[in-house]
Amino acid sequence: MAKVIRYTRFSHHGQQSGSSIERQDRMVGDWLKNNPEHEFLPDLSFEDLGISGWKGKHASTGGLSRLLAAAEEGKLDGFIVLVEAVDRLSRQAPLDALDLFRRILTHGVTIITLEDSQTYSTDTVTNDPSKLIVLASKVSQANQYSQNLSRRIKGSYESRRKKAAAGEQVRVRLPWWFNGDGDLDPRKSRVLVELFEEYVSGKGERQLYRLLEKRLGRDCPYADPSGIKRALKNRKAIGEWDGHKCLPQAIPDELWYAAQNAITDRRPAKVTQSRTWPLSGIVYCGECDVPMTIKPHATAPNMMCQTRARKGTDACEHKSTYGHTVLDWLRAAHELDALTRNAKEKGNTDRAADLVVLRGRRSDTAEAMQNLVKVLESGYVEAMAKRAQELQAELDALDSQVAAMEAESNWVPTLDPNDLNDAANEMELVDKCRMLQLAGLRITIYKDQTIEVEGHRYQYAKYDRKRKGYPLVSLTTGIEELIHKG
Repeated sequence: MAKVIRYTRFSHHGQQSGSSIERQDRMVGDWLKNNPEHEFLPDLSFEDLGISGWKGKHASTGGLSRLLAAAEEGKLDGFIVLVEAVDRLSRQAPLDALDLFRRILTHGVTIITLEDSQTYSTDTVTNDPSKLIVLASKVSQANQYSQNLSRRIKGSYESRRKKAAAGEQVRVRLPWWFNGDGDLDPRKSRVLVELFEEYVSGKGERQLYRLLEKRLGRDCPYADPSGIKRALKNRKAIGEWDGHKCLPQAIPDELWYAAQNAITDRRPAKVTQSRTWPLSGIVYCGECDVPMTIKPHATAPNMMCQTRARKGTDACEHKSTYGHTVLDWLRAAHELDALTRNAKEKGNTDRAADLVVLRGRRSDTAEAMQNLVKVLESGYVEAMAKRAQELQAELDALDSQVAAMEAESNWVPTLDPNDLNDAANEMELVDKCRMLQLAGLRITIYKDQTIEVEGHRYQYAKYDRKRKGYPLVSLTTGIEELIHKG
């Protein structure tokens, strides 16, 4: 009686719910029924699910690597390993695949391929050399199949990429808001627009999932709210595939980039405020870009870097503390600036939408540039170097456009500043701070004790006992304010 384990592998995660694993399970079950004298140890079996056998990754870091290690350590001496076929173990180049079999067989392990009922062990290949010829033929066929498949896939991709670059629609896997003909489904694409609009307006993923269920009923494409984020980040919503506009566009560019900004910027602190310390979420450490936290005190509370407070002195170099009184004075001094700026940005919808798109395109181009640099660092490729130059030129042009649009000063606020001030003064402090945070008010403090807020810079100083206040000098105007406690 021998101890039996199995090795299972398939190349793509999509096969997990398909026939591949079911077929391998069935074949192992049939063999065990026909060979009941052996002891099957399912807990000791190995698997590589969603890992290709062509490049050999499974043999260096996957389940097969652990099988190899166990064999070479003598832990599988006398064991039988069941596999569906030779190509489950390897689709590598023939010499590499044969060496893999050698590493297993020479440590007392027997391999049985269930597809053709072949048994490979040191004894069988020694006594019947024709088995080596059969094995060499099969590993060669497996490798050739993978090479041919790779060429077909690359050829298909290259053909589609060229069509996409020319603006022609291409055949690709399409998300749920398309119909079977590759066109936008009128009802579902309207629902998609509604999802984007509601997300930008502040709705969360669970709320949007309920909305999607309500609108589509049995046609709802997701089983839980996690699918909502995938839809919001899917570039096919703006008709884009492989960086080219080649599909029907369901979402306007400005709405798409507004949603991407919301995904990036949305934090719990955006909608919650401490009633005791309403500046939470407005004051940030300029070194680690994390909100400052409160150090409570009966008469003189301070704020300090939250990262340093929670993770220790090595987590952030920003060690100073800052009087809450000073930071609240800065909030009050610049709250109207923040509200007016926010009103201006929302006052001209077309210009704001254009700026959102430009900023989004710039972010996309910068990300593409960073990814390309990583590839170039691994080896110089002429075509990629040319693409890097094209991306840099595009990035420079977008920088100029964004700077020009941000510099324009003819945006008209939808509300008079006095009206904004009156409305703010009627609110409780915690509600006002929540509104200011949504309006983008941010007080950023650096380790050299300079403070930035709404385009102004200040130099902070510790409490002056003689003058009974905090000296605060505006680096913009040169004027000093003495901020008193209380």
